[in-house]
Amino acid sequence: MPLARLSIPFFLLVLLTLALSSVSALFGDVQWAWAKQSEQRWQRQSQQSTGVSLSESEWQAAHNSLQKALWFSPGHPDYLQALGRLSSWSYWLVDPVDHDDQVSISEQGIDSLQQSLQARPYWSYAWSELALLKAQSGQMDASMWQALQASNETGPWERQALLNRLNAGIGSWNQLSVEQRRQLLAWIGDSLIGVNRTDFSRQVVSMLDRQGLKRGVCQSFDDWAKSESKMPAHVNTACRGK
Repeated sequence: MPLARLSIPFFLLVLLTLALSSVSALFGDVQWAWAKQSEQRWQRQSQQSTGVSLSESEWQAAHNSLQKALWFSPGHPDYLQALGRLSSWSYWLVDPVDHDDQVSISEQGIDSLQQSLQARPYWSYAWSELALLKAQSGQMDASMWQALQASNETGPWERQALLNRLNAGIGSWNQLSVEQRRQLLAWIGDSLIGVNRTDFSRQVVSMLDRQGLKRGVCQSFDDWAKSESKMPAHVNTACRGK
């Protein structure tokens, strides 16, 4: 009988702990979902001709939501990845923050992505986001290239990860070695041929154009097309700007 009496409070304590854990996870997901909605809206804007018009207050609101999500569920890899990705969006602010704050935001974002990758080392998206953030913050070093390679190895055809990789690589062109440039050009070629979508090709060609690389890459496709007798229509459309 004494043992039975003791087991009832213990059982209730276990139920209460599980209930609190579930509620905490729910609140965390709600905060994460709010930040994700904001990011999806910015993503749509970035694909329009007008571009993103992101205010510091909008960015800070999303940042606060993710901090709350992590308070409810510390170490959650999705929340950490979203917080790291949010640091990349800080480079789109209409009124840029000062240099010291930008460095701090970037370092915090890199740390969040690295923590997320400790929990999920085979997550291509997080590797690509780490590479992009390091490129944006001017850290075009060996670890950035390793992140690009890890993303390519773990998810070579994940579209957003692929765009992030190409964006990071093309943006770092002047800092890349000859061998790294060759590898990047191979990735660009494979992606333009493999992803049979005009909108994707236009995004990649736009990245190339910003770095003054469009003419050379498109010319290489012209040369390749002559030997193959036909250039893929989606690549031709993007290179011709039609």
